[in-house]
Amino acid sequence: MGNPEKQVKVSVSYLMNDTERTSHETFNLKILSHLLLDGSSAPLYKALIDSNIGQDYSAGTGYDCSTKQATFSVGLQGIAERDVDKVLNITTKVLQECKESGFSQDRIDTVLHLLELGTKYRTSQYGLALSHRIISSWVYDIDPEVELSVNKSIEFFKKEYEKGGLFESLIDKYFLNNSKKLTFIMRPDDSYNDYLVK
Repeated sequence: MGNPEKQVKVSVSYLMNDTERTSHETFNLKILSHLLLDGSSAPLYKALIDSNIGQDYSAGTGYDCSTKQATFSVGLQGIAERDVDKVLNITTKVLQECKESGFSQDRIDTVLHLLELGTKYRTSQYGLALSHRIISSWVYDIDPEVELSVNKSIEFFKKEYEKGGLFESLIDKYFLNNSKKLTFIMRPDDSYNDYLVK
């Protein structure tokens, strides 16, 4: 399906914080993930999606704090074999640039506003979404109230952010100087149909 020259997927995953012990850092990393990935003005979106190197983000892209040890993944699907290293290099370059130049206050305010709305906006699936949000933390013995106290988390974030260097230190610690990462490359197998016939 699609362009036969663009059938490769690549993703890099970083082992992040212990969600059981660092709930405020988990919240800060959620914000950082939104800033990096979400929307057409996000730096990784502009560098990876708008450049038309691939079709879309690879599956699992984003910050996942549903387990005791959080992870962050980013990558592309529908790329050419020759572009695998290019995607990985672009990702590192963008992270380095974000550490050096930071994010606009408008983008940060937008993300905080969306997080606030996400907890207050009632839909037909509100109860289910609420349960899903707290159950993974509850499993790991984290007080569910921490997950539900978004306003407190936002206030804590603002105090930390005002001190300066918050995102710079998170990018340094969890991306640029993190040796606990995995690069995943998925390539099509030309002999797969023959294997199915056997």
